[in-house]
Amino acid sequence: MTLKKGDSEKYQKVIKLAYSEISKQINNQEDIKELSHMIAIKYFLNKSNIKNENNWIITAAKNAAIDFLRKSNHDLLRNSNDFEKVENRITANLLENKPEKDTKEILENAKNILSVQERKLLELYFREGKRLKKISRYRNIGYEGLKKKLYRLKKEIKAEYNRKMGMIATKEIIGARLHENIIYFVKQFQKAIEENSLDRMKFYFRDCSIPTKIPDIKISKIIQYEVKLIDKSTYKLVVYYINNNGTFSAFNAIFEIYNRNSIRILDFPKTPTKIIAISKEEAKKIEGELVVNEKGMLNLKKTDLEILLKEKKVRTEVIFENEE
Repeated sequence: MTLKKGDSEKYQKVIKLAYSEISKQINNQEDIKELSHMIAIKYFLNKSNIKNENNWIITAAKNAAIDFLRKSNHDLLRNSNDFEKVENRITANLLENKPEKDTKEILENAKNILSVQERKLLELYFREGKRLKKISRYRNIGYEGLKKKLYRLKKEIKAEYNRKMGMIATKEIIGARLHENIIYFVKQFQKAIEENSLDRMKFYFRDCSIPTKIPDIKISKIIQYEVKLIDKSTYKLVVYYINNNGTFSAFNAIFEIYNRNSIRILDFPKTPTKIIAISKEEAKKIEGELVVNEKGMLNLKKTDLEILLKEKKVRTEVIFENEE
């Protein structure tokens, strides 16, 4: 299933109108862009039910801005009495797990993933000795907005650093914005499965076909997800969840990123061939045998793992097996 001709232009129109409306209430450009993007996605998910497009976009944008400001103000009041403690904690963790380097080297490593404004904010951050309170006053940015911004920059820099180090099979290569988009997709997919409304998700599935027979994916609770980098912009997504029977299960999909952090699905979500469970006691038999390498992958192939389980006489339980 593909988007109709002209939907790309429609997407940009929604973004532009939402951006214009949200910017009347919010000053931070990054927040405006992200909220506008979310409005565009919601538009395509609800397109068939929208009668007056402009009114819907304007109303949705206003509500998104109000919700954002309400949450920001609530968080600011909640944290105002403990500002110094929070500031010190954020500062201490901003570039955790990354050795301290001079400003130029850090910015050079991250130049491909940061906007001009983001680079300037980081430069100011280092120049002012990482003092968030002073930067907040200087840039006229609310504390919560600044904290959120720097957290995201940290995630983006760490993700880029890990990719350059050759890691491919870990969430540590996923930045904050892409993480939020993945979570949003998974939640929308869960909702579409429950409501039998996958046709509303053609915005995501425009580059793959929705099968006539939908895989048996019945999500009660999402637990976690993992990713594996296939090439420069293509990833394999594995989502772990509890199904309606209270049993652990999973599904996987292939997605591609575009416009830096937007995602489109290339291979429709499907269930794995088999899922086996190993108790904690049985797992002790292979402790030390399973090592994650520098790429974030296990040091054993599937066949080697099966041999190891047999050699160590590890009892396993098949909790899911695709009969097709």
